[in-house]
Formats: sequence, C-alpha cells, structure tokens
Amino acid sequence: YLEASKVFKGHEDRMGYAQARENVALLRVGLTGADPTEELKLALETYRAIGNRDHELKTLYNLYCFYTSTRNPSAGDTLRDIMSLVSEHRNLDQETRARVLFGILPVELPDRNDLMVLRERLLDLKTFYKGRHEQANVARCLRQLARVEQVLRNTPSVRSYALELKRHVGQLPRAERMTVHSDLGFWLFRPEDPEEGLGHFWEAYDLAEGLPPPQQRSVLIVLTVVLPQAGDSLDRALHRGKARRALESAADPATRALLR
Repeated sequence: YLEASKVFKGHEDRMGYAQARENVALLRVGLTGADPTEELKLALETYRAIGNRDHELKTLYNLYCFYTSTRNPSAGDTLRDIMSLVSEHRNLDQETRARVLFGILPVELPDRNDLMVLRERLLDLKTFYKGRHEQANVARCLRQLARVEQVLRNTPSVRSYALELKRHVGQLPRAERMTVHSDLGFWLFRPEDPEEGLGHFWEAYDLAEGLPPPQQRSVLIVLTVVLPQAGDSLDRALHRGKARRALESAADPATRALLR
C-alpha cells in the first residue's frame, strides 16, 4: 500500500492515494497499535472534496471504531457525522451502509431524531436483505431494530423483533450467535414466565464453549443476577441440572466457581 500510494500520488490520482494511505493507517493500527487518525482524516478530506459519500461513510466509521476502542470523546462527534450522512443521502451503497449501521450502538445516540433515522434505514435494509434471502443480515437488522426500540422504551416492539430474530439466529456465525442469544435472554425474560429468556442465556453459555473463558463467565454472571428475579416462577431443578452438567466439562476455575 505504501508503494501504491507513491504511484497514485505520481499520477495525481487523489482517490487512489487516499485509499492507499487509509489502508496503511488501518494496517498499522492493527499490527502496531499506531494512531491512525491523521491518515484517516486526510483520507476523509479527500473523499469529501471529490464527493465520494460511500468512502466518506467508511472512513467515518473507521474513525468511530478507533475512537470507541480508545475511549476517545471524539467518538460522539464522529457518530453524529455518520448519522448526518446516513440521513442526508439515501443512495449510499447498501453493503457499506449495512456494515456501519450494524456496528454502531443505538444507546450511544442521544438524539431521538437520529434514532428514528436509524430505525428507518434498518427497515430499508431488512427489506433489501429479505429480497436477497440473506438470513444472517436479516438477523442483524432485527437485532439492531430491537436495540433501537429498547432505547426508545418501546417494550412491545422490542419483544416483537426479538421473537422474529429467534427464527433467524441460527444463520449467524457461532461467536455472533452467542452474543445474540444473550441479547434474546434479556429481551424475552419475564419474571412471571422466565424460562424462555433463561433458555437463551444457557444457549449462549453452550455456544461460548471453546471461546476464551471470560466469554462463558460473562454469561454466568448475568445468570446469577437474572435467576433470582424469577422468584417462585423459576424451575429450580431444571437450572440446577443445567449447572451440574456444565460443571462436568468446565475447566476454568472461575467458571466452575460461578457454576457452583
């Protein structure tokens, strides 16, 4: 990419040069942890100058991800820029828009108008992916829609999207499926009828087998908080049995302690 950037610069190809430098910055942050913001901002200026909105959106999202991972307060401003671009331009590349909209957290959007825009664009994407029979991306749309409704405090809509998501969750990769089952556990848990939600937490635990121990422990920590909320509605024998069976195969000491 460094060699390519020299060629592009020599031919005064601004677009090619910006893309090459952006790729250099992203590789450096991945390999060495080097701060990519200067290169990303230069690329962003170029994309804006030549009016390439798709690349502008990609680069804003790359900045947002870096800022979020480093807890940089600029993440909020970058997220606002992303939502402004998504709101103003409906003809953005669908795959680019999907990658961005699936990656942001609705809870980080303080403006209700941004949440409404996000909801509308996600519904568009859901229709798009349903038409292409891409069930994994339909599932990602449904998950984000449930998160939006959760922030908006529309509990019936959260449950409705969660129930629809259940039908598609099996199409997702294992690690992603685990986190979705954990979300479904929260969205479908009701103290008066707890088993539906609790079953998803145990499913998440099973899917975490073979992943780093902290991922299994995170599910168990949630279960230790949620189980008592079920009160007399809880099938204690059922969950005691699940914990015992899990204990038989658990090797990590902290995980075993939580299961006990």
